[in-house]
Amino acid sequence: MLAVFAAVVVLAYLPFIGVGWGVFGFLPHYAVEEGFTGGGAGFYVWEIARSALPLAGIPDIAYIAGAACLLAGLAVWVAFRRRDAAGDLRGAALIAGTFMLLLSPHYPWYFAWLVVFACLVPSIALVWLTLASFLLYLVPIWPHLVWDRRWLLVDSALYVPFLVIAAAELWRRRKEPATHGERALR
Repeated sequence: MLAVFAAVVVLAYLPFIGVGWGVFGFLPHYAVEEGFTGGGAGFYVWEIARSALPLAGIPDIAYIAGAACLLAGLAVWVAFRRRDAAGDLRGAALIAGTFMLLLSPHYPWYFAWLVVFACLVPSIALVWLTLASFLLYLVPIWPHLVWDRRWLLVDSALYVPFLVIAAAELWRRRKEPATHGERALR
C-alpha cells in the first residue's frame, strides 16, 4: 500500500514537474511562520526538552526525525499488536493523539479531525484534547510565533492533562483481559 501511495503522489505531481520546488507553494514559508524551523518554537515537547536539558546546539531536524521514528515505531507496534476492529481504532487513536502532541499545532481547528476518533473510541484523553484545544485562542500568534510564558502556560494546560489522562487510560487498558485476536498473537 505504501508503494501505491508513493506512486500516486509521484504521478499526480508529474504534470507540474516544470515548476520545480515551487510545486510546494507556501509550505516552506508556512513551516517558518509556525515555528517549525530555525528555533523550534512550534513544538511544545521540543521546547520543554530544550528548557530542561542541555540541547541548545541540536537542530530542530533532530526532533522532527526522532518524532517521525517514534510515530513509525508506534505504527509498527499497533499494526502487529492489534488484530480486531476495536483494537485497530484504539491504535489509530493512539497514533493520532501522539502525532498531535509531537506536532503541537497552534490553531484549535487542527484538532478537529480527532473528533472522529473521540466518537469511535471511548477516550477521555481525546475528548480533552479536542475540547481543550480552544485554549489556543488565548494566545496571539500574529505576526510571529514567539515561545513565551503565555505559550508555555496554554500549551501546558492543553498537553499535560492530555498526557496524564492518556497514560491512565493506557495503564487501565493494560490490565484488561485480552480479546480473542490479541490472545492469538501471543
